[in-house]
Amino acid sequence: MDFIFECFFTDTLEKISRSGLQDRSSRRDVLDHLNAIIGGCSDGHNMRADEVARIAVLSAVRYHRDQKDANGDVCLMGKYHNILYIALRTCWDWGVRDSAVVVVLLEEIYACEKTFERIFLGALFGPNAPHFIAGWRSDFRDQDENTRAMVYFLRHATSLGMTLPVWIARYEQERLVKFIDIPIESCGRSSPLRVALQASAPDLLLILLR
Repeated sequence: MDFIFECFFTDTLEKISRSGLQDRSSRRDVLDHLNAIIGGCSDGHNMRADEVARIAVLSAVRYHRDQKDANGDVCLMGKYHNILYIALRTCWDWGVRDSAVVVVLLEEIYACEKTFERIFLGALFGPNAPHFIAGWRSDFRDQDENTRAMVYFLRHATSLGMTLPVWIARYEQERLVKFIDIPIESCGRSSPLRVALQASAPDLLLILLR
């Protein structure tokens, strides 16, 4: 089954331009095709859909890594990076249960971006705000869905105690930081908790403090 998804990602990305996954509608088109394959494989192989989605997510991560490795460990960005957001949405759509796979995906995103603002901004300000703040549109329908997705990724990261290196200027060194405390670059490198506090978002603040 791995081969099916490897072929899907290779063939799909070969047919689109470098910026072909920049807009949300293009990512949605790819997701619709991927979801159809996941559903078909689930029925055909008599497997849970979330388990098939897990395999698809790992294939997307491998594709990204292979392209990055071939470029001297430098991410090619564009469609080669946005494939990770296809995988991110796949995790959420199908409710992938394997925390290790979710964490691998989050770590892959962080290795290139050093932030998770594409997860947090939509939850903090709604799905339209990221377009004005950071120049991209959220992959989630509304603020409620984005918030629930944020909680989903937060729970998986917390369950495995995921920490990531963050440069702390005050200490002039990197320190390991939890997912929930990773700075949001487009908000002055403030933590999601601080941004929620400044935005007077009590409901989100309670979720982050929980």
